[in-house]
Amino acid sequence: MITINEAKIQTIKEKIPNLTDLSFVLSETFAANVENHRENIRAVLAKDFSFRFNRQQLAQLSDLNVIPTAAQGFFSISHCPALGGFSYANFKHGFDMESVDRISKPIIQRTCAEDEITGAPNAKFLWVAKEAAIKALSVRKNDFLISDFQTENWKSHFETEVFSYRITSKKTLDLSLNKGFVFSEKDILFGLFFK
Repeated sequence: MITINEAKIQTIKEKIPNLTDLSFVLSETFAANVENHRENIRAVLAKDFSFRFNRQQLAQLSDLNVIPTAAQGFFSISHCPALGGFSYANFKHGFDMESVDRISKPIIQRTCAEDEITGAPNAKFLWVAKEAAIKALSVRKNDFLISDFQTENWKSHFETEVFSYRITSKKTLDLSLNKGFVFSEKDILFGLFFK
């Protein structure tokens, strides 16, 4: 079982004014290689977090084509072959995770600008950073492509091994915070972006 180091969560909370709630629920039973992993995640949301949803939102959790919305706070779901789960925060955000060894150089070169690749602390960070931004900004599936965003202003919070960034785009974006974070636990990269 992988858990997010509490010092990393605290670093992120300190960088987002008024971010009071931030938590992660991760499990191997939610991993992409587990049958019904998406249904497993939605079942836990419905059972353990039902108080965050109204009746209609609870009913929509069973529709895998609908992005979960809650009456109280915001959830974001992600999974990779080894792990899956979701984040919860009192601000609109996107959450992504990916196994480090699955993010290849050709994928990064195809989806990122050269100056973006050289400006990132690690080119593999770009994948989870942009995927988290897509989830934070999308209202429907396929609203954005990963190449619609460019990351910039990378900063290291070395004491907790958290890296922060901002995004830009040629598309018009509704951003009030524009703060993202990338960190790792074991061999998995995590991205979190606050709209």
